[in-house]
Amino acid sequence: MMRLLHPCPGAVVTLPFGAQLSADPGYYLWLGYAGHEGVDFRAAIGTPVRAAHAGVARRHWSSGYGLYVAIESASARTVYAHLSEAQIVDRQQVVAGQIIGLSGDSGTAYGAHLHFGYCPLPRRWDNGYKGYVDPLPYLSDSVNGENDMAARRGVLIPYYQLPPESGPSVDVVQSSACPMALCMHVDEVATRLLPGKRIFARLWLELDKERRGDPFEHSLMARGTAGAHDYAALLTHRYQHLKDMGILDVLGPNEPHPRSDSEWASYVAFTETWIGLMAQLGMRPWIWNWSNGTPEIETVPRWVNSVIMARQAGGGLSMHCYNAPHLLNDPHGEWPQYSDLWLSRRYELVIDALYRAGMSPSSNWLLIGECGIDGLTIHWNGDPAFRDKRRRLGWRDWADWGITWEVYRSELQAWSERIAERFPEVIAAAVFESHPRAAWATYNLDAPQLEWIVSTWSGSGQPPEPPPPADDLSAVLDSIVAEGQRIVVPYNPATAFARAARVRGYVPASDEFRTVRDGVTYVAQGWRDPKEAGLTPPFPRQYWTVCRDGDWGNVMWWERMN
Repeated sequence: MMRLLHPCPGAVVTLPFGAQLSADPGYYLWLGYAGHEGVDFRAAIGTPVRAAHAGVARRHWSSGYGLYVAIESASARTVYAHLSEAQIVDRQQVVAGQIIGLSGDSGTAYGAHLHFGYCPLPRRWDNGYKGYVDPLPYLSDSVNGENDMAARRGVLIPYYQLPPESGPSVDVVQSSACPMALCMHVDEVATRLLPGKRIFARLWLELDKERRGDPFEHSLMARGTAGAHDYAALLTHRYQHLKDMGILDVLGPNEPHPRSDSEWASYVAFTETWIGLMAQLGMRPWIWNWSNGTPEIETVPRWVNSVIMARQAGGGLSMHCYNAPHLLNDPHGEWPQYSDLWLSRRYELVIDALYRAGMSPSSNWLLIGECGIDGLTIHWNGDPAFRDKRRRLGWRDWADWGITWEVYRSELQAWSERIAERFPEVIAAAVFESHPRAAWATYNLDAPQLEWIVSTWSGSGQPPEPPPPADDLSAVLDSIVAEGQRIVVPYNPATAFARAARVRGYVPASDEFRTVRDGVTYVAQGWRDPKEAGLTPPFPRQYWTVCRDGDWGNVMWWERMN
């Protein structure tokens, strides 16, 4: 049985499934339901509302539900109604437990509460509740239940420097419950890496030997708004390729280091402009990608607004968290100068500083885009503890210092469990790295290490499904046929067009009509199935043909209940 995370843990039920309103006993019958099609929970205005399962979230408004969010996966649709605020963008991929909005009293509501509806898919329209069922038997207050499909406990995800299209290091991730991965150069392969997983793409920009990598990106950032337009123009065709593969999460320039006031002004202007450009493309921007040990916490007020903007566009903040010789220092009191709070746990300081700078709390907006053991953290020349020592890089380089995979794994586990338990802001932490270039071989995580990383998601619930295609038309189609409802004509077989809906045997329920959505002209027409004339009530369903004007080879059928 599918398990759902409670959207408002501890809240009291005020109106159960199937009940009638004492103030208006015929209300639900008038809407076509046998009774209340969900459960109402008492919730003061502003109470956080959480996703009951992973899926694609859509924002809606209706006179009944008011502001509401609907989440769909392959097996379920859930509805969260009468909200005062929705904290997602339309078509955002969400995970179970993520805060998606705040409760309220919008729409037709008798006081502040949360209406929660659950509809298993495929939908059973004939159950008297248009497919909705009582959600209470499916709910769990815990995100840690052994069999709780809604639970989310994983944090660690793979990082691929070079995108493999096949092989053990891909197979072990593809077959796991881990829902995400981060990949460089992912747009350079013909076949989409890890179908069904959410991919965070980092694009390496190289025009020639002088204009390449981080320094070139920083030179564009120093030019502010103009630099952002040039940067996006250089990558436009690659962004489109990502969209064609269903990859919408993209990381911006890597590890900037603005210092002067003028540099800060330019870098912030660049970042805010780039966010807007990505939003126009339907991409989700992940910004700043701060290097290990940065940013300086006192600079947060300079760039807090950019993080708010990125969150509104479906992305967020990215930063890197490394340490050495251990990920969690200092277990033996030997290297207090490499404090884990200042390095591998710096995300904690940043989260706190952003909230103090005025950003409202929510979940899944911080991506730790790189993490692990990295000798580049060490001040090899200036630190007496390491002076004259051989310089080391990734975890494989530290064996004679006692860093084995077992030690590294235990530190990754402790570090990630702290995040999972205390910091819902962190959507994932990408462990650097797999399929590295030769210069980065000491960081390599091959199939056995990846198998452990993805196993931290086992029991964590169904992985989020891939985002819908950019041209998903479900909301558009539904709004079109709702408009057509106003011109439905009486059933008259004599007026049937001989050629219309011949394959299905349907007859017209309306004339053709044209309407415009988002600048696109559509043509639509309603139909009935003559075989449903004897049902009670007659013709319970409407069938609609919809297509773009002139695109007659791509006619879509859309069905709705009367």
